[in-house]
Amino acid sequence: MKNQDNKIDLLVLIVLFKNTIKDSETITSILRQELTKGFFSLKVIIWDNSPTPLSDDDMDIMVQNNINFSYIFKAKNEKLSIVYNSIIKDYNFNFILLLDQDSLFPKNYFDTLSNIVNLFPNINLFLPIIKNRNKIVSPGTLMNFKGKHWATEKIGVIKSKNVLCITSGMLIKKDYFIVNNHYFDERLSFYGIDSSFMLKFAQNNRYLYVFSTNFQHNTVLWSNPPVEIMLNRFKQLRSSWPIIFENRPLARILSSLYSIYVAFKLALKYKDIRFLIF
Repeated sequence: MKNQDNKIDLLVLIVLFKNTIKDSETITSILRQELTKGFFSLKVIIWDNSPTPLSDDDMDIMVQNNINFSYIFKAKNEKLSIVYNSIIKDYNFNFILLLDQDSLFPKNYFDTLSNIVNLFPNINLFLPIIKNRNKIVSPGTLMNFKGKHWATEKIGVIKSKNVLCITSGMLIKKDYFIVNNHYFDERLSFYGIDSSFMLKFAQNNRYLYVFSTNFQHNTVLWSNPPVEIMLNRFKQLRSSWPIIFENRPLARILSSLYSIYVAFKLALKYKDIRFLIF
């Protein structure tokens, strides 16, 4: 459904953490967009999870570029699942694009999105091929209990069963949430919310659409972080698996055993026994 101007209402949600507008690769990518076809009526929501708010000078960048945006700051690092759900429920839109602060995409990205959603009006979820150092990191495939990276791109309408992805880049139709009453699991904070959402999505919708574009993403998931960051990441991942696989008994058992293996591996790598504390 389009608005009175015969345009699709696209809501872009960007979550910042200890970053600024001028330093966010994602916002830089948005400011470079060339909306040549004008299919979208664009609104940007910047949700700031940082301990201190952005300066007025920083937000003036959005104003100077004529971006229709809102800024939300609550002086706390809110769960991403709660951030996503609150925006999805509180705003009117046709599609929502979820983005973190560290994504790079080409200046014709929104035109690419508009072409796809017009060609496939019955699809509720669109996923970009995302790469890190030329390796496909999203989407991927769930193999029993563990995600596996795609070796080659799979483009077009594909079956959603066992497809995993990262949330940054997800384009989701508002009608999907309304019809299925399915939102992000608020028991999860950061890690696991994407996998949990995708497994439930596959129960509700048989198909999704994957498209290829020059979408690059940088994250701690594919880096070699210091011990404190890795310890926090591992604890969050480990605690997410019982929730993600609560309806998959075998996967839940296998992931529990795998977490023990990973704990010993990390404890040896970092020479830190805290990884072994369950």
